[in-house]
Amino acid sequence: MTTLNNTDRQTIVEVVLYILNRTEGLDYYRLFKTIYFAERSFMVKYGMRMTKETYSALPYGPVPQLLYDAIRRIETDRELTDMLWSVIEAGDTDAYYYLVAKRPADLNYLSKCATDELDNAIDQYSTKSFGLLKQQTHGLDWQRARRTPDKAITLEDMAVAGGADSATLEYLKENEEWNRCFAD
Repeated sequence: MTTLNNTDRQTIVEVVLYILNRTEGLDYYRLFKTIYFAERSFMVKYGMRMTKETYSALPYGPVPQLLYDAIRRIETDRELTDMLWSVIEAGDTDAYYYLVAKRPADLNYLSKCATDELDNAIDQYSTKSFGLLKQQTHGLDWQRARRTPDKAITLEDMAVAGGADSATLEYLKENEEWNRCFAD
């Protein structure tokens, strides 16, 4: 699983806030799928990731694993959990899975390209039914990851599922290698 620095954590928090503000609140299933599709599209268009999240293939589709853990208060990354829950709130006992933002997103952490991809994903996926989202997220990337012990979806499989060509995949791999060289 990816280790995040504070900027990486803040970017994830701002992505969540951006989506929750734009949708006026959302259940976390649709939040996870919206982020997955935005991230996948971003990788295909720009050959890099929007966030430093790791995606896992859970039974109902892919989830950004660190965010999933933070929302469920599984403290894989306590700092992310604390940062997130200081700026969002859940519904009451009848709608605990429904999340709302306590403040606007800080756009200093999100590029125009990122907000464009988030907007597209919000428009396309945030209101789809559970069944349709489940069907649309059970592609080859999810299927392959489900057969692995850690259930991690590779960036390459995710990008291919989004339509990346070989040149984009090569660029994505180079970007990931470069980022590993300069990681905190």
